[in-house]
Amino acid sequence: MTPPVPPASAETREWLLETDRAHLWHPWAPHRISSETLIIVSGHGCHVRDAEGRRFLDAKASGLNATLGYGCRPVIEAMNEQLTRLMTYDTVEGSNLPAIELARRIAELTGPDLTRTFFCNSGSEAIETAVRVARAYHALLGAPERTRIVSVDNGYHGTTAAAAACTTGSEAAGFVRVPGPAGPGRPDGRPGVEGVRAYLAEHATATAALVLEPVQGLGGHIVSDDDLAALRALCDEHDVLLVLDEVLTGFGRTGRMFAYEHAGVRPDLLVTSKGLTSGYASLSAVTTTPRVFDVFGRDRETGGFAHGHTHSGHATACAAALAVLDVLEGGVLDTRASAASNSWTR
Repeated sequence: MTPPVPPASAETREWLLETDRAHLWHPWAPHRISSETLIIVSGHGCHVRDAEGRRFLDAKASGLNATLGYGCRPVIEAMNEQLTRLMTYDTVEGSNLPAIELARRIAELTGPDLTRTFFCNSGSEAIETAVRVARAYHALLGAPERTRIVSVDNGYHGTTAAAAACTTGSEAAGFVRVPGPAGPGRPDGRPGVEGVRAYLAEHATATAALVLEPVQGLGGHIVSDDDLAALRALCDEHDVLLVLDEVLTGFGRTGRMFAYEHAGVRPDLLVTSKGLTSGYASLSAVTTTPRVFDVFGRDRETGGFAHGHTHSGHATACAAALAVLDVLEGGVLDTRASAASNSWTR
């Protein structure tokens, strides 16, 4: 059992807040810290406790990624074991066992067409990678003019340069937003794909990829199965790569392992992150097809794809992801089973 963290005194809490104000730059709203700011010190299941010992339901799941909650023992034990053996090894120079096994496990879940995975550290980095893959893919096929990345209104894809450029509210050269499935695409006012259809009819030869969330995390719209299938067909018709951003929806969050499965289609590039490690480590993945991957073998000068990260395929993060998949596939989170199981720290 994890020992409880003793409640902090009022003086200690005020010191923590003052230290926070003096040194910690928070994302999104750096000046939001106030006397009401929670300082979270522990978590169990779906609840957290603050420095004063108060217990809260974490309805936001720690940035929408703690899908297994706090204190999931199989994940913690897998990470501890991997850290003891080898925290990581650079996959540019060689490889490591958890990265190899996780790539294989993802291929089993996404197959038979999505079989090659490139690991990154965050959802934004993975979108960035997918954009670079799409542009390089067309360039290697002799169409370097295909550089435009199309996304749809009300989408959110991250905060790095290319990811932000795909997001509503941003404007950048080479990135285009069109009315998407959340807009009034059909005469009856129901969602449709006419915005994408019209754009590709005129600009397909300049377009590398369509980037889309099957469920818009911030836009609040679920792309219907029919619309997703229609978008897949449009991309096929115009030789445009379909990039599905499943950072929020991947790994069981829509009732299936991936949201695209509901429509019976597959993307050319699948981007996942949050649920992959359930927040226990920073990891994201870009999974693609042999058709896309094999094109990069034509580029002997750079070895295929001059892009990467120091912690791509980080062994401990991959070990965490493997444990998460074991839990998801084993059904440990079923409420009837978890009540009697020993999967959570006590």
